[in-house]
Amino acid sequence: MAYLIDEQKLERVYLKSYHTVGRYKYSVDTLIDKPGVSRHHAIIELNENKWFIRDVSTNGIWINDKKLDKNLPYQLFENDKIDFAAPGQNSFVAANLQTECQYLVSQSNNQKVVEVTNQLLLPSEDDPKHIIYYDKLLNYWFLEDLNTSD
Repeated sequence: MAYLIDEQKLERVYLKSYHTVGRYKYSVDTLIDKPGVSRHHAIIELNENKWFIRDVSTNGIWINDKKLDKNLPYQLFENDKIDFAAPGQNSFVAANLQTECQYLVSQSNNQKVVEVTNQLLLPSEDDPKHIIYYDKLLNYWFLEDLNTSD
């Protein structure tokens, strides 16, 4: 389960396989509403089991106090410090960059996370109504209603 730690809020930011960061709350996955942060500041994406970050901003990104070249992917490593817009500001740490774990993140509380390995019964194993499972052959997740097989 890949995530960054927001150094100001001390919260986890769980990464999607294609994850956007910026100031425009209607079109980014991680909002940083601070001066100097571009509306679309960065793209973090999983590619061939490695995490990469790209600077698509006006004011830049620093990894471990070194400024990234604009639009060029940089491979992230655990414990990398990422600063958006200026060194020492809007800082995050790449705390976990696992690529195999899948999870569900609550839309109302992004700190509520449920790990999904092969399958998950919802709302609980004691009272299952739905199942979520991954088909490796199709490389796709499925949600089925156990009562109707839909």
